[in-house]
Amino acid sequence: RRADLVALPTRGEGWGRPHVEAMASGAAVAATAWSGPTAYLDETNGFPLRWSGPVLVGDGPFADHMWAEPDAEHLAEIFERARNDPSLCAALGAKARKDMVTHWSPEVLAKQVVRHLDRIHLTIEGRHKEKGGRRRRYGPGAEL
Repeated sequence: RRADLVALPTRGEGWGRPHVEAMASGAAVAATAWSGPTAYLDETNGFPLRWSGPVLVGDGPFADHMWAEPDAEHLAEIFERARNDPSLCAALGAKARKDMVTHWSPEVLAKQVVRHLDRIHLTIEGRHKEKGGRRRRYGPGAEL
């Protein structure tokens, strides 16, 4: 870890891989509290950044999408707090790392995906039985 604070005042993120990687490394993160990062970033493990809007993008391939306008004054306040209280950044970074390992590690996410796939499989199996159809196999060598 080479940073005490990683600031990502973006207008919107699908997931926010840089956010997650910084948090997993134990850095405190300041990021726009909009879209993807709201799933894992809160006041206990980082600095959610206020925003205004949402604002219509207006042009390009995402013209009809909405995005946030990060609050520059709030970001300056966060920088000031971080500069004046390095122990706060250390504590938030430690909590961020713990949260990433506990809730968002590849192993944890893989187990969640498997549970969802099992649920989907059971739903499909139930529909086949209701219709009296034969069971389809999925995966390598499957007949589709």
